[in-house]
Amino acid sequence: MKRFGVDGGASSWLRSYFTDRSQYGLYVELVEHSSATTRCVSGVRQGSVLGPLLFTAYVSPAEDLIESFDVSYHQFADDTQLLVAMNVNDATPALERLANCSAAVRSWFLRNDLQLNADKPEAVILGRAPQLRSAATIRAVEVAGSRLQVAPKLKSLGVTIDSRLRFDCHAKDVARACNYHTRALRHVLSLLSDDLAQTVVCSIVASRLDYCNAMLYGAPATTFDVLQRAQNNLARVVCQRGGRTDAKPLLRSLYWLPVKQRVTYKMATLTFMVLSSSTPTYLHDLIQPAVPVRPLRPSDAPLLSAARTRTEFARRAFSVAASHTWNSLPSDIRSCRTLHTFKNTSNTPVQTVLT
Repeated sequence: MKRFGVDGGASSWLRSYFTDRSQYGLYVELVEHSSATTRCVSGVRQGSVLGPLLFTAYVSPAEDLIESFDVSYHQFADDTQLLVAMNVNDATPALERLANCSAAVRSWFLRNDLQLNADKPEAVILGRAPQLRSAATIRAVEVAGSRLQVAPKLKSLGVTIDSRLRFDCHAKDVARACNYHTRALRHVLSLLSDDLAQTVVCSIVASRLDYCNAMLYGAPATTFDVLQRAQNNLARVVCQRGGRTDAKPLLRSLYWLPVKQRVTYKMATLTFMVLSSSTPTYLHDLIQPAVPVRPLRPSDAPLLSAARTRTEFARRAFSVAASHTWNSLPSDIRSCRTLHTFKNTSNTPVQTVLT
């Protein structure tokens, strides 16, 4: 635990927590009878509150191993994603790094009593249309000793990622789920009060439109159209209107931002949170304050440095999207000190500015 600065009494407390623990072998207990217990020689008890945190700390040394192969990565709980940038005209070096890195990670997992399911991973190549055409000959990649077919899309943490990052497949999946629940809610909303109906709708359906929607920044208009139709149908059901009713007045009456504005609002909120807390570090490192040409007045809020890009694809990067969104906000909103104030700025709320 010294890796995280935990020593002394705190380290002893954690050591005692791991020592001489046991659990039911089959997790079965009925009245006075229970299955036999077994000692926990590794890991923590099933369902423990500290389990997720301790697992994250336990697998953290794998980060150093992955970085030693010059491979990028993302980790969330027990989900690990490896990323390599490759030249489509000579992809062999990058693919070899990926194969060697994944094999080393698999060996590290085995040495530390963890099992990496080599048949479960998926592989996808991301890029612009010309790059994908050049990489069409790459049909499979080697990961952790298994040969995986390159797929046109994959699902990660509930988000469908396609090879061109258009997110049209993700939008169709979200719209399909929203429309399914919208049709189911149509039969019961008339029995609920207006406030309760909105609460149920926002928690069951509208939350799906907001999940990870910051990734849709700069997506094609067709992607937003699919989601907007789902939101329009939901507004008509909540307001108990016909299928041909104009949805714009209904959205205003419900105080719902259209989907594209919700994405911009999420990007602005995320940027504020990153700037105010400096976390997560992998996002905070991507944005830099702009150097003013002349000294600013104390009342002037700082701007962010916007990187120059040549393609629409590059403009969707967080470093560019966050700077563009932040710099487009009025100075009084950028000067807010708390997230609550940022969302509810007096006289000029963020929601109004972004519409």
